[in-house]
Amino acid sequence: MIVMKFGGAALKDSQSIKNVAKIVIQNIEHDPIIVLSAVGGVTDELLDMGMQASHGAVDVKAFIELHEKICGELDVDFSIFRPLLKELTGVLSDIKSLGVLRLVEKDALLSFGERFSVRIFSKYLENMGIKSRAYDSWEIGIITTPSHSNTKILHKTYKDIRKFFETNHMPFWEIPVITGFIAKNSKGEITTLGRGGSDLTASIVGTALKCEEIQIWKDVDGILSAEPSIVPNAKVLRRISYREAHELAFFGAKILHPQSMIPSKKGNIPIRVKNFLFPDGDGTIISDKTDETEEGLKSLTCRKDITLVNIESPEMIGEYGYLARIFAIFKDLKISVDLIATSEASISLTLDNTVNVERLIKRLSSFSEVKVRKKMAIVSLIGTRYYSPTILSKIFYVFHKEGVNVEMISQGASKINIAFVIDEIYADKVIKALHKYLFEKEKSLEVMR
Repeated sequence: MIVMKFGGAALKDSQSIKNVAKIVIQNIEHDPIIVLSAVGGVTDELLDMGMQASHGAVDVKAFIELHEKICGELDVDFSIFRPLLKELTGVLSDIKSLGVLRLVEKDALLSFGERFSVRIFSKYLENMGIKSRAYDSWEIGIITTPSHSNTKILHKTYKDIRKFFETNHMPFWEIPVITGFIAKNSKGEITTLGRGGSDLTASIVGTALKCEEIQIWKDVDGILSAEPSIVPNAKVLRRISYREAHELAFFGAKILHPQSMIPSKKGNIPIRVKNFLFPDGDGTIISDKTDETEEGLKSLTCRKDITLVNIESPEMIGEYGYLARIFAIFKDLKISVDLIATSEASISLTLDNTVNVERLIKRLSSFSEVKVRKKMAIVSLIGTRYYSPTILSKIFYVFHKEGVNVEMISQGASKINIAFVIDEIYADKVIKALHKYLFEKEKSLEVMR
């Protein structure tokens, strides 16, 4: 068995859906289990519909027209969606009555994109003569914690998935097509796993069933040495470790959900990232093994729209419990820290820019001097030997040559990541220059001149 996950970019219209079906059929001897996102752009459209409903306008016309058009072009009977459309209208009416888009209604609303896409795709496979059945993820046993939006999967899910497939003798007689980033909690409420959560669902299903591999199908040839929109000649990585992939995902690479490596690593199930536009390519394998490059370097990545917080106080010098006092505030305000660097009298750390830092500043300012800089970027280098003197000299040469100040440096405890915080306006320029000197050998000697 294999799990094949396709995101919205692979499902943007009827022709794209036909292409995905062709890929699935080519892999039918592997007993594929399919995990799908919503049709491209639909999740954002549903969110817009929810906001409009909270202001008194319920309008499902565009949503219906899009899916009706796709169904018509795929010869799928649109009337099968009448119950779901009634349910969708009911959710929007509830939002209108409340006058606010609460998380519980928001999760219910966002579920309809995937609930439509899996049914369309399954029916299209049947039109092609392939037995198939669509499932909402909770039907196969995926259960989450009670919270909404970015909720967590309960551990019992693995056992429940295995039990479901064993009981239904699947996937040997039909291809299951499963929703991706939605689930239900123990109260029966629909929940969501956050954007990119379909990767996590695929990983959980593949691990629960001890599949041969989990395939994540994207619009790139695999995991690359840099973001191709910034570095067009970025190189495909043939094999990287789970830890390297997790670091890449966390620090900005738009390939996988950062948590999706955790289940597969525990179950030792490889993940393969492939290109749905060129399906014959080998892609990138993520496993417990890695290919060693000459200098131990794998990839550059970048997270933008970051807030840098500097906390200074002479009270820190020689005092114990000071850091605990600071991070008690972060815990109280439920603020997560990405990077951190400390000295005797100061702390520098980074936060996601969506965090409202005003309350944080107020609390910290009662005993520290706090400086905040927004619109920063984290440029990260992933590898196993980036800390060698030769490589570090190249890195700092690039910052010097490009005239870019480094505001903070952080080395991960895993020793496979070093991160530099810089002003966001320089991020793309730095990524291009670093790639040139670190990954393009014909240019690397320029550093020594």
